[in-house]
Amino acid sequence: MGLGGTIEGGGDINSLGGVNINNPTNGQFLVYDASSGNWINSNGGGATGYQTIQGQGVALPQETILNFASDTFTVVDDPANFRTNVSVSGVISWSVVAANTGMTVQTGYINNSASLITFTLPAAANPGDTVRIVGYGTGLWQVNQNAGQTIRFGKYNTTTGTGGSIASTNQGDSVEVVCVAANTLFVVASAMGNILIT
Repeated sequence: MGLGGTIEGGGDINSLGGVNINNPTNGQFLVYDASSGNWINSNGGGATGYQTIQGQGVALPQETILNFASDTFTVVDDPANFRTNVSVSGVISWSVVAANTGMTVQTGYINNSASLITFTLPAAANPGDTVRIVGYGTGLWQVNQNAGQTIRFGKYNTTTGTGGSIASTNQGDSVEVVCVAANTLFVVASAMGNILIT
C-alpha cells in the first residue's frame, strides 16, 4: 500500500503538471476534477472518503477514520496527553512462533522451530482476511482446518473439515491464505516451495 506521485519542474507545488492551484493553504490536499481534467486544491468540501487531519494546533473534534483500500487508519486526538493516537487495521502484523498456534486474521507467522508447528485456521474470517506463514526454522509447518473449512490451492481442494490441511515439505516453504467465503473457504493466494494438500 502506498501513495506516490511525480513532481514536475523545479519541485514547487505550483509547477505540478495538470494541477490548478488556487490560493493554497495549510492542510489542503489535491482532488482530481474530471470536468476540467486537472488536479485542484481542496479542504475537503464535497470530497468523499477523505478528511483533512492537519489542524494547525487545533484538537481534532472527534475520531477521524481514513480508509485506503482495505486498510483503515483511525486517528484519535488526545490533547490531555499532548498526543494523537493512530491505529491501523487491515495490514498484516507478524509474530515469530515456536509452538502450535491458532491463527488470527491479518497476521503473518514466522515458523522458528526445529520441530513441526501446527497452525489452525481462524474459525471466524471474512472475505479478504489473510494469514501468512514463512518457514524459517528447520522444523516444518502444517495448517489444519476447523469443521466445515476447506483450503483451495489452484484447482485442488483439501478435504473439508478437520481432516484437511496444507503442509510444507522443506525449510523456507511459505504460504499466503485468503478467506473468500466467510468462515468456510480459503484460497492459497501465493506459495513458495512444494506444498502438500490433504
